[in-house]
Amino acid sequence: MGADGSAPVQLTHNVAHDEGPAWSPDGKLLAYTSGPDDTHGDIRVMTAAGRDLRRLTTYSGADESPDWQAIPAPRTDRRCGDAVRSGSGAYDVRLAGAGVTCRQARGLARRWVAAGRPRRVRGYTATATDFGGTRRVELRRREGGRHQLVAFLYQRSAGR
Repeated sequence: MGADGSAPVQLTHNVAHDEGPAWSPDGKLLAYTSGPDDTHGDIRVMTAAGRDLRRLTTYSGADESPDWQAIPAPRTDRRCGDAVRSGSGAYDVRLAGAGVTCRQARGLARRWVAAGRPRRVRGYTATATDFGGTRRVELRRREGGRHQLVAFLYQRSAGR
């Protein structure tokens, strides 16, 4: 709905129990509790357009009050956008250091995903830290006296 309350749009359609919506910081995703009654429910995530992406919890009772926590990003010089090609699942690509372009950084992110998320890719050492289903990936290497860093977030696409 608009900030003034106009033009509301229903996003969930569970007649029994949907509650506790929490928008992601970027406003693209909505986490909420959905279940058959007040004592049973799982946390689900959907897009702002209402497309159900996945169930996050499977507890037999009630999982409630979803909240979003920011994923800390390493210190970088540039933001390069997303590495979206064939649903790569790599987004918010950033880089630091000399000798690598944004185009190369996005390519490295795609290669890491395509290679099955290895510990090394094209001379870079990979470190992935899990944040509840989203991983912060750092690809680092030292070339001569220069340090290079490519960092991005990775989340499996639905159905992968």
